[in-house]
Amino acid sequence: MDISHLIISFISPYLPYLLKSDKEITKGTDENPEEKFGESTWQKAEQVWAKLFPKLKSKPLVWDALESLADAPKDEDMIHVLVKQLQKLLQDDQSLSEELHNLLRQQDVIAATSITQTVTGDRNIVIVDSI
Repeated sequence: MDISHLIISFISPYLPYLLKSDKEITKGTDENPEEKFGESTWQKAEQVWAKLFPKLKSKPLVWDALESLADAPKDEDMIHVLVKQLQKLLQDDQSLSEELHNLLRQQDVIAATSITQTVTGDRNIVIVDSI
């Protein structure tokens, strides 16, 4: 899994909260994101978002995809659009890519991402892809 897909997978549950201001979060819902997700993971999501937001806010296509993903977190089409756009962004900005990679590594988001494979039969080949 590349860093772009990992970032989108990580922040997608937080998008409904990240796309709103702090005042809207506390007014509009009974749920507090720190309570729902845990304080440390919510803070990590905010840190990742703080790095991405300035780069993404001026891109209408990306912003529409983020809003759509906030409404439907498992929408594969929106995930694909966002991963492709983020790949382009990170390719052009290596320092941002490194910062985001380090942020996710600090929280062990990268280490916590797992893949389960069930292999049955003879002569099977398993390919492992890591960041």
